Amino acid sequence: MVWSGSSRGLVARERLPGSSEQGQAEDGGDRGAGGDGYWALGLFALGNAGLAAGVVISSINTRTHRQVASPPELLSRVMATVRFVSWGVIPVGALAAGGLATWTSPRTALWVFCAVNLVSPLILWASAIRSRRDLVD
Repeated sequence: MVWSGSSRGLVARERLPGSSEQGQAEDGGDRGAGGDGYWALGLFALGNAGLAAGVVISSINTRTHRQVASPPELLSRVMATVRFVSWGVIPVGALAAGGLATWTSPRTALWVFCAVNLVSPLILWASAIRSRRDLVD
């Protein structure tokens, strides 16, 4: 029974007897932080919830700005262009993440992803956008 790629698979793997990945590495050392991985799974879920909340807030703000700043006759073209560009880079990001995980390790690729997510708000914080009251200025 394999449930790769899901949190159910992580929990099931920890609980199944005879699993080769049950809390300790084959060399006898603790696997990851904490050994059993339950607190790491909780941090992963908390991080995903925070990321999802940020995406929702950002999406509301950007869509509202587009609808206010775009002329009504061009709104459909603006929305289609934004969707084309944003969805068009998803395969590029997937290839980059897969390449990084292959070149280094999946754990390192996830740490790089975490670091980029932590640094990206700092770029906006340091820019001139922070001091503007309206985005159309």
